[in-house]
Amino acid sequence: MKTTVFLPVIALMALWSPAAPGQPASADTAIDRGRSLALDICAICHVVAPNQRDAPLIKHPTPTFQEVAADPKTNAPFLRRFLKTTHWDENTTPMTMPHYAFTTRQIDDVTAYILSLRGQPPFPAPKDEGNP
Repeated sequence: MKTTVFLPVIALMALWSPAAPGQPASADTAIDRGRSLALDICAICHVVAPNQRDAPLIKHPTPTFQEVAADPKTNAPFLRRFLKTTHWDENTTPMTMPHYAFTTRQIDDVTAYILSLRGQPPFPAPKDEGNP
């Protein structure tokens, strides 16, 4: 009985896989996954994309992902190290970035997305839904 419950879950997981077994995910797929993850998690505090649905919730300035990408010290090793490190300190004002327990793949995907923003024209911050 337990096997019949798990078989549909396993089948769905196989269909969700972004690349066929044995094939590496393309850079575009990593960028797309990184963008999607950033919109789900990072957009609470940062402007991560030009078509971001909502403005960040916090009002103190945080760098946009384009600003992070344009920073001369930003490279893949720097971003990976930063995303693996805890920055959270509830006593700091303004608050520092909370630590998310990203997987290695998620870190690589967000890194790929941020680095893909280099050289793009600046995008405007989204407007709050209630404010023009």
